[in-house]
Amino acid sequence: MQKIPFSRKELHEYLEKISFSPAKKFGQNFLLDENIHKAIVESAELCQEDAVLEIGPGLGHLTTHIIGKAGIYWGIEIDRRLHSLLKERFSSLPGVQILSMDILSSKHEINPEVWKAIEEVILNRPYKIVANLPYNISAPVISNFLEAIPQPSLLVVTVQKEVAKRLVAKADTSDYGPLSIHTQLYSDVKEIRNIPPNCFYPAPKVDSTVVMLRPHPLRSDITNKDFLFSLIQSAFSMRRKTLYNCLRNSTSLNLSTESIHQSLEKSKISPERRGETLSLEECIVLANAFQER
Repeated sequence: MQKIPFSRKELHEYLEKISFSPAKKFGQNFLLDENIHKAIVESAELCQEDAVLEIGPGLGHLTTHIIGKAGIYWGIEIDRRLHSLLKERFSSLPGVQILSMDILSSKHEINPEVWKAIEEVILNRPYKIVANLPYNISAPVISNFLEAIPQPSLLVVTVQKEVAKRLVAKADTSDYGPLSIHTQLYSDVKEIRNIPPNCFYPAPKVDSTVVMLRPHPLRSDITNKDFLFSLIQSAFSMRRKTLYNCLRNSTSLNLSTESIHQSLEKSKISPERRGETLSLEECIVLANAFQER
């Protein structure tokens, strides 16, 4: 198997040789630090019982460290030229599939062909997602897989540092929002390590962070999941407004003044608070209070 170039100079020469330029529209920033790849794979706790999905394998830098440690590997690459290179390099290996498709069918939805591939490939194995995610798709990919049936048993992914801060943020902080609550409702999430721009080629303009998410089922005490998420979106819709005003002006919830006052009182939450001060627990209590009326 041809060695994948890890140094910046080697990679630049290799890309020139094959007449390839990284595409901004696909978020192609190739992580070159081999020690970070090893750390990502180590954090994923891979074994032969696992199936691994890598989204956007690119030139195969991380792929090289995944294959062999998991029983089944499949990569999804949107760039047809990279897909051809990956197939040439890896597809003859046992348990390896390289698929050419977009992971998303729309801005917020996973491609149905991906779900079909998962059903066909995992064959009742636990599956994990290990990837350096393109920045522009990281939030919808994470959110969708956390709600998937079956859920992955683990996600170890590289994302923009700003997104990582939102994933782990706590109530009443500037990074806290709907993504924080959604992620923490479905998983235990933690930051693993930060990655500076100079570890990538081409270097992005922002820092990156490796995060680990360990999914779990949605809590059984949530009365209505859809209502809960609509309430969260409404509560955060106008950060400078009070919680009462956000709920009263919500067109998606269409709540009466009476129901808002009664539910806030039952939940022991002041109508003068702002949505971003609500903890995950308080969001659940308030949503359930509306449903119990």
